[in-house]
Amino acid sequence: MSPFYSKLSEKISDLILAVIALGLLVVSVEYVQFLTDYPGTLHNPEFWKRIALTLLVIIFTAYKFIAYSAYFCAPDNASTLASLGPWRIILMFLCDLAQVTLVAWLYAILLIGHLTSAGDNSSTNEVTLGANVMFYLFAFMALWHLAVLIWYVLARGQRRNKIIHGGFVLVYALAVMILLLLEPADNRDVMDWSAIGFYALCVLSLYRLKAVPDINKAIQSG
Repeated sequence: MSPFYSKLSEKISDLILAVIALGLLVVSVEYVQFLTDYPGTLHNPEFWKRIALTLLVIIFTAYKFIAYSAYFCAPDNASTLASLGPWRIILMFLCDLAQVTLVAWLYAILLIGHLTSAGDNSSTNEVTLGANVMFYLFAFMALWHLAVLIWYVLARGQRRNKIIHGGFVLVYALAVMILLLLEPADNRDVMDWSAIGFYALCVLSLYRLKAVPDINKAIQSG
């Protein structure tokens, strides 16, 4: 018989997919609307920073769904989850909800203006990332990894998983501190692209360290 939390995880997986779908829809519609209102935005380098960042957020949220689904396919994880008490399960579920909320916030900071995008007083300058976008993105990522770390502690997960997510908490927290120290930056373009490249490296490292091993275990388990 499947552990009780596996049934809850199905609801979380559905919620993750809903957040991804809604986030993609809202951000995509907003960007297209802005482009139709201001065609010159297509030639603005700041807009392409947002496109690159959006693609990375999509890749990250895809990881959340893939790795989360794969984790529950491993027999060892299932046996551990089956031994958990009700309070641990409740707290784990709350951690899962916190993670989904933080994923939604990642899409929220990608919006150019409001949910309906450019208003009458908008200008193409609104596509500029500014000082806050990368700061909040790294802060939300640090909080997301912290929520995952707490989840693994409650779930009595493997030490390796705790080390990986604990390490990412420290990495993103350090990135937030660096952004605070570098403000105001003399060269915004270099800083923005460096931050985007750093985020890409972190996301790819997360796939390599977590998603690939978890998927391999899921495949081996049949």
